[in-house]
Amino acid sequence: MPSLGLGLGLQKQIMMAGKMQPIATFTRPTPAYLSDGTQVAANVPRFEPGKFGKAIMLEEGTTNLLTVNQSSVETDLTGLAIGTGSASLSRDTSTAWHGIASAKATASANGNISICTSRISITANNVYTASVYAKASVSRGGDLALWWFDSNNAIISNTLKDITITTSWQRFIISGTAPSNAASCWVELYYIADAGDALWWDGAQLEQKPYATSFIDGTRAAESLTIPTAGVLNPQEGTIEFWLNPYALSRNMYIGIGGTRYASVTEDGNSYNIWYDAGYLLGAWGYGTGHYNVNTAFSAKNTWTAIAVTWKANDSLKLFVSGALADSTSIGALNPSFPYQKIFIGCTSLMDVQADGLIDDLRISSRARTDEEILAAYQSGQPAPVDEWTTLKLNFSYFEWRYEFQSIYFLLSHEEYEIKLEVIGLAISGSTI
Repeated sequence: MPSLGLGLGLQKQIMMAGKMQPIATFTRPTPAYLSDGTQVAANVPRFEPGKFGKAIMLEEGTTNLLTVNQSSVETDLTGLAIGTGSASLSRDTSTAWHGIASAKATASANGNISICTSRISITANNVYTASVYAKASVSRGGDLALWWFDSNNAIISNTLKDITITTSWQRFIISGTAPSNAASCWVELYYIADAGDALWWDGAQLEQKPYATSFIDGTRAAESLTIPTAGVLNPQEGTIEFWLNPYALSRNMYIGIGGTRYASVTEDGNSYNIWYDAGYLLGAWGYGTGHYNVNTAFSAKNTWTAIAVTWKANDSLKLFVSGALADSTSIGALNPSFPYQKIFIGCTSLMDVQADGLIDDLRISSRARTDEEILAAYQSGQPAPVDEWTTLKLNFSYFEWRYEFQSIYFLLSHEEYEIKLEVIGLAISGSTI
């Protein structure tokens, strides 16, 4: 039998006086990409820069309507062409946002040049969003456009957005509603060039959505993160705290904790949810035949916001934003136990309505922390500490999960250390969180 190597790499003695935390389970049965274009394998979380170190991305699924070549130019230039101006199109393997190649348009005269896709079939009256990563040899103006065509391939109209293309890779996004007689569209990127200037195209995407999700060449499945309720959520009293950075607030989204789908009388009575809907951040806590709720106006996207909810039977349910009490309500008795075995982080119990953003520094406690404690944790500018009331703490900074074996966390002397089982070599290793 192979031996197991133990290499915690710690610089001080560890006292194993803490308690083991529950195993977190992440799912996404397809690959995905980080914001820098790096591919992440199926069922492996995406960790991006967070409020404190790294955060986890929890995002809805999508399908890129462009072909793989149009998206990332990894094989050839099929489906791409020069749309406007005097320019040549080539596949450039010396620079890329994603993979090993990009499309390069080189101007042979002064004036507008463009790279465009072939026509893509669409459905009239639906909203589509195009996105592309681009850069140029000289920073100059340009446009990103969606051109709409009828069933005879005649131009109907376009949706146009002015942009400035710099010498560094940037993502440009445009959304538009297909006209009532539209049957297809194409995506076109324009650049105001002088002779010899170059324009590069990579990581292109067309989605049937009113906003852009992260890049995928093909289809990306929805993501979910779950943790057992047993030993984590105290049904009578507790606190949930986390930092959130959503990139879209355009639909019902479970940006925090989802205990149920929150869609029926039974589920309402057994719900324990933090979500966003129609301009409001909401929290709900069920008591069997109904639920208590708190809410506040919320519009903070593309920025980090601290969110917390506390509950205590026969006392109160409270919602905090950026350390401040935003709403509270008096409550009575609560369910003696939870009817659901899992906590859904950043999605619902149906694995849908994802947060479409980053979550960092999640702490769940077995008692309702005071207003002063919530404010102090926010004002500290540091990750929330682990103490005797902490039942779960995830800050994602040094995760490298392998989901055949899962990550296991210990609370050791008020610090966290990750112990990770590796399939390859059957080695046990770890690092300070």
